[in-house]
Amino acid sequence: MANALYSFLHSFGFAHPLHPVLVHLVIGPIIAALLFYLIGWLFKKPTLYTTARQLNVFALVAWFPTVTMGVLDWIHFYGAANIPEIRWKALGASVLLVLLVVNILLYKKIDKGSKIHLVLYLAAGLTVAFVGLMGGDLVYGSKPAVAKVTPVVAPTVTTQGVKHVSVDGFTLDYQVEGPLVHMKVSYKTTGWVGVGFGKQPVMDGAHIIIGYISHGKAVVQDDLGEGHYHASEQQFGGKSSLTDVSGTLVNGVTTLEWTMPLRTGNPKDIVLVPGQPVSVIFAHGGMDAKNLTSYHGPNGNTSTQITF
Repeated sequence: MANALYSFLHSFGFAHPLHPVLVHLVIGPIIAALLFYLIGWLFKKPTLYTTARQLNVFALVAWFPTVTMGVLDWIHFYGAANIPEIRWKALGASVLLVLLVVNILLYKKIDKGSKIHLVLYLAAGLTVAFVGLMGGDLVYGSKPAVAKVTPVVAPTVTTQGVKHVSVDGFTLDYQVEGPLVHMKVSYKTTGWVGVGFGKQPVMDGAHIIIGYISHGKAVVQDDLGEGHYHASEQQFGGKSSLTDVSGTLVNGVTTLEWTMPLRTGNPKDIVLVPGQPVSVIFAHGGMDAKNLTSYHGPNGNTSTQITF
């Protein structure tokens, strides 16, 4: 059901998470409630306490769809991966729910101008600031769409003319034959492995080949990166350009092989030109990760630059 929702939205060109769209409905009222209550408390304006309470109620109502969308985003974009920032966000959201409910219930128990309400409003404001900080770390701090940059690696060339590159445990072999290039990528994992080619060492705009081994067979997808998200080329008006796809899982090492054109013909794919450098990003999922959308983690990706 969740995938159907995201696929429907993607058909209209919306490929982003839904949680950030709703989160302002919680953060905005909480900060405004704190300001209204603080002004009312400092300048003896009791009518502002009512405004603060109404904003508190609105934030409580908005908490439920916002958190629901957050969970769906976590499942869809991060494969429900156990990520520290998301654990902290979940804890903060739970604490926030308690603060909102307690503050509302106490309006019938204690004076509206009590310092207890002020403390609760302050606590709610600090909590949303913490949750926002964790969200910022998730998107920008660990940079899931920007790979760790490794210095340019000069490939070694075998006697058969195959170029070989090794970066942070990833290996890439490639050989150009006319308009085609034969490629092989490996990493020590029983989960998925991915490699992308683009003008910059980022997921956005990269031509990504990602796959895993299931029951001895390679499950490989031809994707395009867009922002912090990637999906099959078909969703961007293209088609799979991969042929002769195969793969193995031997001694805990996943290897994928394929052939593709240097010019795939897909509207957003980079054209690979012999002799010209191209940025390459590598990523891998957790052990036994068979979900091609699962998060690679803050240390699960790297990049370099090669020449075909």
